[in-house]
Amino acid sequence: MRLLGGKRAKIILGGALIVLLSAGVAAWQFQLLPVQATEEPSSTEEAASTGVGFPVKEQTINLADTNPPRFMKVEVVLEFAAGKPIAPQDSAGYKKLQERLREELSRQGPAIEDKLIFTLSSKKSSELLTQAGKEKVKQELIERIQPLVGERKLMNIYFRQFIIQ
Repeated sequence: MRLLGGKRAKIILGGALIVLLSAGVAAWQFQLLPVQATEEPSSTEEAASTGVGFPVKEQTINLADTNPPRFMKVEVVLEFAAGKPIAPQDSAGYKKLQERLREELSRQGPAIEDKLIFTLSSKKSSELLTQAGKEKVKQELIERIQPLVGERKLMNIYFRQFIIQ
């Protein structure tokens, strides 16, 4: 009698291989085997990059296009550096900072809106419809608005609405 015949050996080895693979998958699924960890930003890194939003009211602006005349409807949010880290779960702290920012910038609101209108009305629709054009106008707006807000650091501008007709 042969201990392990040809066909029988293949079946036994195949079964053993399936059992081992199943055990490995189960161990991985239930996190019994170590998995290489991916670096996630710590809450202090997240908090340091968090800014405080200052919404600017919606504007309808005539663009520089003449044939045919074009206009745009735009609504932006200015993101300012928070000044101190905000924990992601600290919504009350964020709201306090946002309220303080709103109070500080309420006097500059009309000047900020003026810079927004002045800058965008000098552009043609073809400039604003490209991704590069939008990024360029964001940088230009940051450069023009930053002097109006004093020591507050304007980090970014977000378009909430951007409609050209």
